[in-house]
Amino acid sequence: MLYRELERDKSRYPHLADLLTALEAYLDEVLHRSVPNAGGYDHAAFDVVPILVAKGLGIDENLALVLLNRAEEGGVLVRQYHVYCPITDGYIQAFNSEDNLPHTIECPFEDRTEHSIDEYFVELVFNFSHTILGERDFAVSM
Repeated sequence: MLYRELERDKSRYPHLADLLTALEAYLDEVLHRSVPNAGGYDHAAFDVVPILVAKGLGIDENLALVLLNRAEEGGVLVRQYHVYCPITDGYIQAFNSEDNLPHTIECPFEDRTEHSIDEYFVELVFNFSHTILGERDFAVSM
């Protein structure tokens, strides 16, 4: 029982119990990664990306999203939408809600350039909630 927040879902959805246990192990590995000079949990090494969860658990991405949504509803994870420049692939900014994605965004990689919502790339990423980060004692190399 790594994340007591998921125990209720294991009981409620017994057909997902083994997968939720596997997700817990995956999340624990991500959370305890040793990342030199990471500067805290805001580092990309601690992002939980649906396609990487799918590959790590040997499932398809849709099922990984179901599991990640359960973890989000349980308060383990929070979702973010990372916006990237369509030209340089550089990270521009994160938003906490799809509704907050701007129609245009100023690009820091190109002088006086704005990208419209149809141009920039958005990636769904999950991060550990402040509740999870606050209640566990982690040894992360800084």
